[in-house]
Amino acid sequence: MQQRPLRALLGPQKERAGEPTAPSAAQLALAVAIAERQGHPLPDEAKSTATALSGWIDANNFASDSQMKWVAKFVDEGKIKKPKGYPDKVKPKDAKAILDKMFKKKK
Repeated sequence: MQQRPLRALLGPQKERAGEPTAPSAAQLALAVAIAERQGHPLPDEAKSTATALSGWIDANNFASDSQMKWVAKFVDEGKIKKPKGYPDKVKPKDAKAILDKMFKKKK
């Protein structure tokens, strides 16, 4: 079996070096959901490139109200230490990790 170079297998690809790329549909949908949750419109400059939108998402994506309700309950009860960003800027992945651990089923 003859091996072909990866480029031949994948076909022509857009070169990305130094060229800004447009945000994906999924990235835009997440950003819009975050902006709606905050009650603010998504800034046009954030939508300009995938990199700009990624930075905006990272700076504005925080745990949901329902996640924070449980995190605050566990903090108040002394079951966990205050997570980074507590009380209003806890990242969703941190809140998820806490809740997964706290609600882990015992076998």
